[in-house]
Amino acid sequence: MTASVLEAPANTSAGSDFTLEIYSKPACVQCGAAHRKARKNGIVFVDARLHEDNELNQEAVRELGISLGVASAPLCIIRAADGTITDSWGGFNPGKMDEWADRLPMTPEAAAKKAAEIAAASTELLAA
Repeated sequence: MTASVLEAPANTSAGSDFTLEIYSKPACVQCGAAHRKARKNGIVFVDARLHEDNELNQEAVRELGISLGVASAPLCIIRAADGTITDSWGGFNPGKMDEWADRLPMTPEAAAKKAAEIAAASTELLAA
């Protein structure tokens, strides 16, 4: 998927007020780890992979990263539904992803699992 750096993504879906965008480079170990962590958490995210043959795209992302104080890949951005950048970080940061996980859109499978966990916890509380 190719996402525009200058515009908010069109799919702030699943009733969430926020979207995770991951801008990654080819053969980047930390980028791969960020993708795996998002998938493991069941997070729906904008997968913006930068290709070496698209210098304009790379330069735009580099400038965006610099403006946010981020100098390493992947560039991860939390964007509000109105397009405002709410948070950002560079590199693989599982703590940040965990911090935002409950406020980001989930895959249907992750949402069902979360609902089952909540139902089980509620049943335990009512039984006590």
